[in-house]
Amino acid sequence: MIDQAQPESLWHWLYTNAPAAWISAFVATAALVATLNFRKRPKRVVVRELRTISFFAVGPVLRRRIAVTIDGTAITDPRLIGYEIYNEGSDPIQNVALTIALPIGAVVLGANPRPSECPAKCERGESENLVNVSVPYLNPYREHKQLVHLLVFVDGDTRPAKASGGGEGWSVRFSPLPGRKQMRKLFIIPVVVGMATGAVSLIYLRYVARILQLGPPQITGKLLLATVPLLGLFFGSLLISRYVAQSMWSRALRPQDRIDD
Repeated sequence: MIDQAQPESLWHWLYTNAPAAWISAFVATAALVATLNFRKRPKRVVVRELRTISFFAVGPVLRRRIAVTIDGTAITDPRLIGYEIYNEGSDPIQNVALTIALPIGAVVLGANPRPSECPAKCERGESENLVNVSVPYLNPYREHKQLVHLLVFVDGDTRPAKASGGGEGWSVRFSPLPGRKQMRKLFIIPVVVGMATGAVSLIYLRYVARILQLGPPQITGKLLLATVPLLGLFFGSLLISRYVAQSMWSRALRPQDRIDD
């Protein structure tokens, strides 16, 4: 009678080099994530565009019956747009000065920065579609959560817009709202990642079952332990998709924000 080789037990597998390899890979991945997360970031002011509110978002019949004036001047297309200004770097930035340029033809009617703890100033630029913003200081957002809200009252289109500025050791980055193409990617990417994860999982499980001499119906501790990286990949993709979706959908104006004199 020929003895058949029995599958190795979970405890015997734990005393091999395989667990050490998994632990080393996990520690290396964790160290890489920590290094990328806590690295020193360059000084950069981010101007992030928020949602636009149109006061004439009604039907054409009712719109023709509405007349709006400000200081005796007729307004044809009043809109309210918001921006968030913050420092994504690791060090504070002093004397921030930047310019937001709205589309040609838009007329800036007023601007209101908040909060009042950081006395930011706004004024219309040389052209009617420009807004000059000055902030005495901007602390790093990751550590201090300092955020300057800017509301601009405009007559005309608000997109596409641009932001410019900079100084010694710092620059400005403009972050517009995602368009239709970006929103399609938002829904397509998780589906593609899920399908790719499923295909990799099938290939990986078949490989593990062949190496560990496990039949298809057998579910052992070694097989469950081998699926841990797949679970990490799956939940990691879910967290990344959730973060991207939240960052895209969270750009909305707060109800209490308004333009004051």
